[in-house]
Amino acid sequence: MRETLTRPFPVLALLAVAAFSVALALVMRPGPAAGVSTKVIVVTEQGTAPNNELVQVIASCPSGFELTGGGYEIASINPAIFVHQDTPLTPEINEGLWGWAVTLLNDGTGGDVDFSVQAVCWKN
Repeated sequence: MRETLTRPFPVLALLAVAAFSVALALVMRPGPAAGVSTKVIVVTEQGTAPNNELVQVIASCPSGFELTGGGYEIASINPAIFVHQDTPLTPEINEGLWGWAVTLLNDGTGGDVDFSVQAVCWKN
């Protein structure tokens, strides 16, 4: 009968090579060109539409940021909730700031409807 000896060295060597590879990949990861700083943020504003009311909520990018997208999230699903507006806003119509606007109608759900509006903003 032949016995097989297990040696921890090959396993440890493989783990060390794998850890080194991961660390090297993190360090060598490409980033922005020299002197270029890019920043993306998400601005979220909360809103509540009371029963039988129309409510608009605007999420605005900070000064110096541009809008790259946006949207909304409604806390509940109900056929009496209507989104009347889901649109980007330019600085000309939003007090000099880029933003995202959502207008929601709570058409008789019997209670308040909570929702949020997000603006995805970018600064170069």
